[in-house]
Amino acid sequence: MIRVHNVIIILAVGLLFFTRFYNLDKNFKFNRDESSDLVKMHQYWVDKKISLIGPISEDGNLVYSSLSYYLNMPFAVMFNFTAVSPTIGNAFWSVVSALLMLFFLYKQSGKIGILDYILIIVWYPLLIISRWAWNPNLIPLSMIFGLLLIENKKWWSHFLGGLFLGLSGHMHYLALITSGIVGLFKSRKFIFCLGFVIPIGVFVAFDLTHLPGLFITRAFLFKQGQLGFNLFAFVSFYKYIIGSLLGLFICFVLLIDDVKNKRSILIYWMSILSLIIAVCFIKSPQEHYFIPAIIPFWIWLMINRRGRGYLIKTALILVLIFNSSVKSYNLIFGKIPDDSSYSAELITDVIIDDIKNNNLLNPNLAVLQSSDINSFGLKYRDLLLTNGINIKDKESFETSDNLFVITQNGNVNKLRVDPSVQMSYFKNGPVSMQEQIQGTSWWVFRFDRY
Repeated sequence: MIRVHNVIIILAVGLLFFTRFYNLDKNFKFNRDESSDLVKMHQYWVDKKISLIGPISEDGNLVYSSLSYYLNMPFAVMFNFTAVSPTIGNAFWSVVSALLMLFFLYKQSGKIGILDYILIIVWYPLLIISRWAWNPNLIPLSMIFGLLLIENKKWWSHFLGGLFLGLSGHMHYLALITSGIVGLFKSRKFIFCLGFVIPIGVFVAFDLTHLPGLFITRAFLFKQGQLGFNLFAFVSFYKYIIGSLLGLFICFVLLIDDVKNKRSILIYWMSILSLIIAVCFIKSPQEHYFIPAIIPFWIWLMINRRGRGYLIKTALILVLIFNSSVKSYNLIFGKIPDDSSYSAELITDVIIDDIKNNNLLNPNLAVLQSSDINSFGLKYRDLLLTNGINIKDKESFETSDNLFVITQNGNVNKLRVDPSVQMSYFKNGPVSMQEQIQGTSWWVFRFDRY
């Protein structure tokens, strides 16, 4: 006879997969960061190249490790480097992270409650990072695996725990703050540090052998102009992790209760507060800076408490679930965003088919009169490149015979009078193709020069 608890586990795992994968291509944003990452993965795969250089921040000031590329590479290959393919990998690893979190909870308390399952399934910070292929979104995977290893008493397990917690810094440098503090207090310190410094040492070694340096050196040299002091960091933290003022109040009450009872789990809050203080020194705090706080906050919340502490903890879990439900529902079932991978893939397919069917030799493209602020259509150029299609570069509109215009305005006459430099060479040419992308607000036109 199947036990009720086994049914709950099967249902929870099924819901984990559903919430992470359903409508994945239609409901996640696909912009230049994601497209440039896809191109790099494709290049590394085609050229059989192993490189430490991974994502580069939009301002060009920070360079990150390529670890996230290699974690998602098998899925990109499996799904032929489509726009959504790296995100399929990210969703898979998020399911693994969630299962490791449940296993961690079981090891700590010997049981998993219904609310514990629901929180991991719908908690918005966990859900949004699962449906988006971006290097910081893999921090929880590295952190929970490292902390699980530290729970083992053997020295080699503490070494590996330090190694995996150090690898969280390959996803984003800020992760080293929470990973380092929690790991240092929970482990055999010397053995842990040996493992923890290895991933950091990789950056140092690279910089020393590739002067003037690309990773740590570049961060110190180029990030200075973006430093300041901004207390708004705390607001960003509570909005992202907690989600409401009511939740913040209950969280504060629970924290006071922990202080009164001298609970050792306050180490998790030490790591979180250290992260918040560090982010305060960045002029423009952003939500993803607090992804390294997800695991410490969750472990602090999940620790067993009795009496009043248990009731306050339960109230906070209920508020987190309630706060997350609407946002998580919209994330999975909501309207397709203008910049979804679904739209980008369909638009690219239309362009590829037209180029091949008409043997176009030197076409170009532009994005005009739309919500996309990148008028050169860089993400579409990246997708065309991964499909083996080369078009004229964004500096060569005057030597192009055809112009694909991606737009949300279906009026040809309004496109002709668009003041952009791209359109100036084609405003008097014939329109040889036009197609509306089904299920979206997008159109694709092909203007010929003659």
